[in-house]
Amino acid sequence: MIVELTAARALAPLFGASLYVWTNVIGVVLLALTIGYWFGGRLADRNPEPRFLGRLLVVAAVLSLPAPFLAIPVGSWLMPVPEALSPLVTTGHVVRGSLAASLLLFAPPLLLIGMVGPFVTRCLTDRGLSSGQAAGQTLAASTLGSLVGTYLPAHVLIEGVGVRATLLCASGILLVAAIVLLIPFRKASITTTAFLVLVVGLACWAHGLPVRGLLDEAVGASREVEVVKELETAYQYVRVSRWAPVAGGPSELRLSLDEGITEFHSVLRPGELLTGYYYDHFALLPELFPGRGDKPLDVIVLGGGAGTMSRQLRALHPDACRRIVNVEIDPGVAGLAGVFGHHPNEQDLTIVADGRVALARLDHRFDLAILDAYARQIAVPPHLGTVEFFELVKRRLTKRGVFAMNVSTHDVKSPLFRSLSRTVRQVFPNCAYVSVPGSWNLVLVASPDPERVLIPSAGGDPVLDGVRKAFIRAFLTLPDPGKDAMLLVDDRAPLEQLARVR
Repeated sequence: MIVELTAARALAPLFGASLYVWTNVIGVVLLALTIGYWFGGRLADRNPEPRFLGRLLVVAAVLSLPAPFLAIPVGSWLMPVPEALSPLVTTGHVVRGSLAASLLLFAPPLLLIGMVGPFVTRCLTDRGLSSGQAAGQTLAASTLGSLVGTYLPAHVLIEGVGVRATLLCASGILLVAAIVLLIPFRKASITTTAFLVLVVGLACWAHGLPVRGLLDEAVGASREVEVVKELETAYQYVRVSRWAPVAGGPSELRLSLDEGITEFHSVLRPGELLTGYYYDHFALLPELFPGRGDKPLDVIVLGGGAGTMSRQLRALHPDACRRIVNVEIDPGVAGLAGVFGHHPNEQDLTIVADGRVALARLDHRFDLAILDAYARQIAVPPHLGTVEFFELVKRRLTKRGVFAMNVSTHDVKSPLFRSLSRTVRQVFPNCAYVSVPGSWNLVLVASPDPERVLIPSAGGDPVLDGVRKAFIRAFLTLPDPGKDAMLLVDDRAPLEQLARVR
């Protein structure tokens, strides 16, 4: 279970964290275990000795050691050379590449791990237990171990020591088990051993669990009056609903994904260009380019949802934006763009792919790159908030390029914002941020040019006058986050943990 849960995170920097990657990882795990069960039963009948099983576990531990270090090189080798900007979806590359990487890196040790169950069952029957008792004890111990292996990576290991070290811990556990089998020791019952493992695992989990009260969130001044559309995609539950203010005012169309219906990823106020939310601050960003009229911008939006930002950019800056590329991982969500008023022109493009994968595969430079990707409305996906990702963004920017990121946090002193600040500052020498009034949203703006002006120029659309004043009033240079702020890297980026309210 440790390998299964961590493998997808290890492959995310190259292949993303989509359903296809998870499906391939889980499928490879099940296939390897199935083969291991089959051959393990045959080997157990031929040589039912604990020491033979110990030697198999040593081999499994050795085979699992290279995976943490080869995940990125193997993934890079399996993915194709970056292509020119085109509407072709890279899903096929992701599916085939992640499947091959999973087979090469994780199938061999997992196949040997699958042999453990049949061996233990046979050894127990040779020691006097009935076949039913032997099978029951083996399955009970295996399930308890799986329970510990499920919670440890999610709550302790990945966030505490990183992806690579978590996979190495799995190798270490295999090695310890092998040593126990190879060296004579005082026999202890499987039930007692499994119970101790469970207690230790839960203690480690509880040690890292912050004790805090429940956060009660107000529903707000709006109420849902109509469900327009509901669908289940391969990724999530999608809900489009109409909301009306209790005290009167414009109604809204909202897109909710999995989380509570008071949260939303796209919004539209029919007949209005502005939304009244943080999207309006991002719609102001083309004004950071004084020469946009003579040299229109190429823009990419990572985590575009149903196209709220792309719609605003196209409507408010029709001549300033040459091409807008909207990247959304869920085809069901991308297909709702028309419902939310986004109608791309001939130059615009919608790509259905993981944001990092799409950016890596497109051999194209952009003037403005916007990141607004969130996993279950909780945090930025870990592989989209690291030094390696921001370096990729930097390589995809033009000389005048600007990168902007939506950060959802309650305080600029929060662990999440300080960690993201340190990580972005590691890559971009010129960084600033703007707090969006009345929200937990911060617009983090960065440029590779240390002298680049990041304040909107004069002469913009008068519709944005109020937003522009708020932007300039709240504009601040990104402060030094402090030495204790975490530097987020692909190997360790606990953004889910950092996003928790403290």
